[in-house]
Parts: sequence; structure tokens; C-alpha cells
Amino acid sequence: MVRIAALGWLAWLSLAAPASAAPMPLDEASARTAAFLSTYGSDAQVRFLPISLGAVFLGNFRTEPLARDPVEAAWRFLEREAAILGLTDPRAALRVEKITPWNGWTTVRLRQTAWGRPVIGRGFVVVAGDDGRVYQVSGAVADLSTVPADPLLDHDAAVAALHRIVPHARVAGFEPALLADGTAARFVYVVTVEQGGPLDRFEVLQDAVSGRPITARRAFLGAQARVYDPNPVVNPTLLTVELNELTSTTNLEGRFARAYACSTSECRSRTRRATPDGSGDYLYDPDEPSLTDPFSEVSAYYHIDKVNRWFEETLGYALTCGGHRWVAGIVNLDYANAMYGDIDGDRCGDVLTGQGTVDFAYDGDVVYHEFTHGVVDAVAGLRGWARDSLGPDYSAGGINEGYADYFSCTISGDPNLGEYMSREGLGGELGTRHAVNDNTCPNSLEGESHGDGKIWLGTLWEIRTAIGAAKADQLAFGTLQSLSETADFDEAGRALVATAGRLVAAGTLTAADQAEVERIVGERGLIDCVRIIDLYDPDTGESILASNISPGLDEFGGWVDELYSGVQYRIRTPPTAYRVSFVFTPVPGLPVDPNCYDLYARQGEPIHFSASGWTMTIDGYDLVVTGNPDAVTYATWTDPPLVPGAEYYYTYAHRNGYPMWASITASVSVTTPRPDEEDVVEDVPHDTPADTPAEIIEDVAADAPADAEPDAQPDTQPDAEPDAGEPTVTVGGDGCGCRTTPTPRPLLALLALLAGTLAFRRRS
Repeated sequence: MVRIAALGWLAWLSLAAPASAAPMPLDEASARTAAFLSTYGSDAQVRFLPISLGAVFLGNFRTEPLARDPVEAAWRFLEREAAILGLTDPRAALRVEKITPWNGWTTVRLRQTAWGRPVIGRGFVVVAGDDGRVYQVSGAVADLSTVPADPLLDHDAAVAALHRIVPHARVAGFEPALLADGTAARFVYVVTVEQGGPLDRFEVLQDAVSGRPITARRAFLGAQARVYDPNPVVNPTLLTVELNELTSTTNLEGRFARAYACSTSECRSRTRRATPDGSGDYLYDPDEPSLTDPFSEVSAYYHIDKVNRWFEETLGYALTCGGHRWVAGIVNLDYANAMYGDIDGDRCGDVLTGQGTVDFAYDGDVVYHEFTHGVVDAVAGLRGWARDSLGPDYSAGGINEGYADYFSCTISGDPNLGEYMSREGLGGELGTRHAVNDNTCPNSLEGESHGDGKIWLGTLWEIRTAIGAAKADQLAFGTLQSLSETADFDEAGRALVATAGRLVAAGTLTAADQAEVERIVGERGLIDCVRIIDLYDPDTGESILASNISPGLDEFGGWVDELYSGVQYRIRTPPTAYRVSFVFTPVPGLPVDPNCYDLYARQGEPIHFSASGWTMTIDGYDLVVTGNPDAVTYATWTDPPLVPGAEYYYTYAHRNGYPMWASITASVSVTTPRPDEEDVVEDVPHDTPADTPAEIIEDVAADAPADAEPDAQPDTQPDAEPDAGEPTVTVGGDGCGCRTTPTPRPLLALLALLAGTLAFRRRS
């Protein structure tokens, strides 16, 4: 949907364009990889992406000492290995953004820049040792020669364009930037807007030429006292504890923490309700549900002090902002959730805990989780606007959530996270998560950061179990230091292995520990993980049941009008297949708007996304089925017909206001060598009523023989208009559509799922 017209053009920047570049050809990438391995050893890791200008990861190697200064060592390595990294002039293209010394290494983060603007999601992270050697590099640069030479909107025109979409939005921040689209880039504005209270704060990525929004995200992620530690479920006993290093005799202010309460339900201002008694203590009892509960402030102070102190004393990391070490905890918000972000406008993050049927400040797991988001943001970001030809990539957000879960669990010493706050509801920040799991990549990807984060949480916790908490915590944090802001699970897995190698050299880990890390990373499927889930194994006849979760449009403040799954699904058909269905079933009981989601299908290669326009679009597919369909079916008699033995790829787009949570599986019908009709075998039974919703493509009988001929015509008039809410097929995106007709739908009984079911296996 076109939202606005562009207004008030600004003159085009009259600066020389950077030199042209293109993705590195496969033969050149292979040759440069061989040369790198020849120089640094066969154990070195090199990763390329199909659209990258150069290698996006170099790890498990070390150079000779390049310079006494780690930053200069980073520059010299980038210059020496510029060819494999796709760089022409590193010092001209990059600027140092952050330098973080830790445990004998220094992480140097360099941002790609042009025309005085940062390129979002592009640059390099270089890990250099105190000995002047370089050990790891990750990142990428964009081809800036392809930036469109169109005039740009000035500030006032850009803001006016946004007000055409959300008139009441107040602009709180406005930063020019460039956004990388694959290897190319374009001019954008990163606009921070408020649409009500402080919690309704969004970062909007706005195209600087058209003024249209590209995407958006929420801006958030001494004395004695009584507290729960870690929460009332794990330990319902109120403990009397010391509040450490209070620097005030009248308020909850200390070296590592400060506590406040919202003075209004929307938290437009802050107050303090917890005050000391005559002995200087804060011995309040819990009182919930209440929005004026002083116990919440005391609990928030205690847990923030604890987690802040833990990171400094255990990992040697001090989270600092504005020249101070304390982090503010803000409680008594009339909002059943918790988050980390700057609510008071001081450009420093706050831990914000709300009140629903339970008080989130009572749960130490929640506080540790949100605080860790602050650490991750400060160290690596992991909130990049990542997109590629497979669609939006939520991996960095999943790794961020996995880290927040892991450190919360390791601080508590409990593999179960959020037992108390999970009473509020299911999913997202409100769901209990378990560190002991068998989640793997890609099969456990859900397309939602909290769900995807369980892969990283399970990986780190399994490593913790294998090598011990102290070593695993060092490994986890060291890996975090080395990740790029758009890291995916492949980069994270490689970084884990490379960091383990460095810690072996430093004497922190043993060779046996390193072997365990490599084993676990391999079994979790992290390295070479691609966001494509195989739903069916043609060799065994086994299907899996996958879960996909996508946030709703309401989470984006009105700035986004369509959302895409971050995962694609593949069905590899056997040569004996005569019918295959991609079955998509929203979880029962959750609201789904009429005509709010579409299913896409393509034979032979993944569905292709493009970001060449002002927003992401699907520009490579064979057919799209609109109108909330329950399946996409190919058969040997449909048009287009099934090609037995071929691969089929699927994904979906939606416009639902609420989050979409769906179960996804494959139904494959095959013939046995015997020709009798009774020997036609389906991997699931067809025992559903005849009046179930329409199946996609054509009127296909459930027991159609393998040698059935295509129908001469669909069972509808060629020009018939589909009824409201009825699925419609468009082939190849060329506008040719046909209406489906009702047929028995397989899998209905199977897909009456319990909420939260992730996967199971079955044999035909």
C-alpha cells in the first residue's frame, strides 16, 4: 500500500560516489579462501555469503604481532587482507566506533561510513590481542556506488511525511544514515517517535527519498530489606538481605542501582514510594496487585545491584552510561510486561518492570534478563536491521534473547527462567523458557526472537553443563564481544568455536573443553545454518510439525502494513509423490483477522525477497494463495502440476493486528510399486469432515490415483470473483487467478495442537 507522497525535495549530495563493487564470484572466493588457509593454517574458518562483497567471517587463526596498539593492529590486518574482505581502502571506508578491552583481548568495532553517515549493519568487528596479533574478524561492507542519485527530503519534509501516516507522533530523534540492502545501500533517516506515553516509543526507518517508512521497532528492549530471591515460585520465603553500597540515606540510590516508581499509569513521570524506617531499613512486605507497592522498588534495587555487580566481579565488565555505573529500575507501570530501554530520555537504558496479575519486579529472573539486554546492546548491539534474499532475518534478535535468558539462568543457577512472571500469560517476555532443551538450527527456528533465542540458550547451557559454569560464562561473554550487530546463528557458532580456541591458548579452557564446545555447536546445527526448514524427508517418509510466530502489526505503531516470516520451509518430494501439501494452521483460540495472510510457493529454489524498492517485497515465487488459506497443494493433475522428485519452498506474509502463531507441516501422498488403488499411501489419514475449509489449487479428491489427468478447467467460472474470505490463487505474480473449490482437508485432526508444541516426528 502506498502511504504518502514525497514532499519538499532536498538537493542531491554533490559528492563523488564510491567505487563500484559486486559480489565476489565463487571461483575468486574459493581461490582467496585457499590462499588464506595457506597463510594461516587449515584450521582457520572462512565464510562467504552469496551476495557478499567478500568474506563475512575469518576465525580460528592468529597473525604475527602487527602493532603494539590493538587498534592499529586491526587497521593493518584489514589493509593486508582487504582483498578477501571486499575492501578497497579500509581507512577511507571505515571509522572506529568502539574499543572494548577484555581479558587480554581488545574488540575493535569499525563502522562503514559515507557522506558523513553511518551505514546501518555494515562494518567489521576485529578481535586483537594485547600481543598485537589479530584472531578474528566478522562483518561486511556494502557497495555504495549503487546508492540512488535522487534528491533527499529535508528534515521538515521527512517529518511531515511521517505525520501523514501517524499524525500525533512526536519526533524525539532524527539521524541520517544509509541502509544496506544486500550489497547495495540507500539513504534513510532513523527517526525516534513517541506516540503517547514513553512506552509508545518507536524507531522508524524512513526512506530519505520517498519519505515512506521501511520498517519500525519498539525502542525498548547498604541497608536491610525484604525480597524474594530469585522469585516467589522458586523460593516463596521472604529473605532479609543487605542492600549494598547505598549512597543515599533517604532513597534507594547506590553505586550499582537506583529505584523509582511510575507516578502515573503510563509512567510519564517518576516518583519514590520506598523510604527507610527509623533504622534506615526498607522492610516492606509484598502487596500485589498494586501500582503503589514500595516492595517493588526494593526488589528492583536489590536485583539490579546483584546483576550489575555480578557482571563486574565475574566477567570484568562494567556497564557504564553517562559517566556512572548505576542502572535505574522503574516499577509500578500499569503494563503486564518488562523491558529495557531509555524511558526517561537521559540516553541511558532503564530496567522497566510492569504490574499485571503479577508484579514483574518480584521476579529476579526478569530483572537479570532485562539488564542483560542492556549489556548486549552496549557490547554488540544485536538489533540490526538484517534482510536478505530469504526475507527478514531475526537471528540477531534471537541471539540477543538467548544471551539474556542464559545470563539470567546462570546468575540464578536455575535452568528455568521466569517461573513467577509466566503466570501472566504465554509467549514472548511472558513465557517460561527452559535452558535444558534440544533446540537446533534451523529446525527449531520460529521466526520470533524469544522462540529463536532458545536455540542459543540451549547451546550455552549445554556447554555450561559440559565444562562448568565459570568457563562457560567466560566463553559466552567472550563470544558476545566478537559478534557483529547483524550476527546470525552461523556466525555465532563459528565465533563460539574461535573464542574457545583463544581461551585454550590463554589457559582458561582445556583442549577437552574445546572439543566439547565443537561437539555441541555441531550437534546444534549452528555452523552453516540457513533459515530453511525441511518439513519432509523423502528417504524415510518422516514429516515434522514446525511452529512459526510472527509479531502483529499492532506492535509496530502503525508504521508497517505487512510482515513476513523470517523462515522458509522446504518439502523435498520423492519420485513416487503424486500430491504434496504445505499445511498452515493458526493456533486455535488466537485472533486472526479476515483475509490477513497469504501463502507463497516456489518450485526448485527458495522464494526470493528484494529490498530494492522502498520496502521489502517478494519478487520470486510461482504462486501466492490469498484469503487465509489452510494449505497450498501441488498434484500431478493441478496447474501448475507437481513434479515428483522436485523441491518446493514456502513462506507466508500477514497483516494481522495480533501476533500470528501457526503450526506448519507437510502432507505427502506417494504410490507404492504395486498398482492397486488400495496401495496408495498418505503420510496422514483423511478422516476429516467434507465441510472443512477449502484446499488450495483445484478440486482434488483425497484418494486420486497417481496417474490422474489434469482437469480440463477449474470448477469455477473464469471470471468469477472469490467470495469474501475465500482463498484465491495467483500464479507467478502475473495477476492470473482462479478460485479454489472445497475439498476434504487432511491434517485437521492432527493440527488440533496444544499451544507451545514445537515439533514431533512420525513415520508413514
